[in-house]
Amino acid sequence: MKFLETFKATRITNGDYTYRGYRITNMALGYKGLWDISVLTTEITDSESATKDSFSREFTEWAFNLTNAKKLIDRALGIKGRMLTLQEHRDIRISELDSSITVDGETRNKAKFGFASDNADHRTFTGDPLWTLQLRTNDQGNTIHKSVEQKWENTHMIDGVVYWKNNGQIPPMECLLDFVQICKINFTTAEKCIFQRHAEKSESLKHVMVNSHGQVCLHADAFKTYESRSI
Repeated sequence: MKFLETFKATRITNGDYTYRGYRITNMALGYKGLWDISVLTTEITDSESATKDSFSREFTEWAFNLTNAKKLIDRALGIKGRMLTLQEHRDIRISELDSSITVDGETRNKAKFGFASDNADHRTFTGDPLWTLQLRTNDQGNTIHKSVEQKWENTHMIDGVVYWKNNGQIPPMECLLDFVQICKINFTTAEKCIFQRHAEKSESLKHVMVNSHGQVCLHADAFKTYESRSI
């Protein structure tokens, strides 16, 4: 299984290439060793030359060589399907969490397993890739896991707290921390959710009972609050 397909850069002029819809320009004149990356906004063929008007400057990146420029583009397409804006870069950088987080006496570490474990820089608390475009498929073309981005789509917020749509419960701590890393909530909101989750867990334990079969279980009253929040 390939994480990202390998592509070749196409030379359009000397020191000027297109790669996966981006222009990579050697800025040797006055900027020795720097390569400029800009977004292709007008589709061109291999036989045509790109003009300045063919590219957007909003997503400009810099690289020190052609190989690194290609890696930057591959990484961008693995996150959002395009180069990130400067603001998105800042948001993701600010939202990246340490490898170990403790809240209310509970600690979670970035997983050393799962789809997101190949590279230490890409590890997540759930073990799943943050972005949907980072999901890999098997030989039959099926995607087994879900991304954190997809999991977020199954949530909604009430009074600043995140709940699963299907059961009204607060997601586990590792999900909340990864929601921070995709910039859907901030760390303060994650902390609030974790404290609320702990409080509700303690409250539900008051409804522990032994049923007619001698099994320890929760009384139906313990689920009423969750059901009222599901949609």
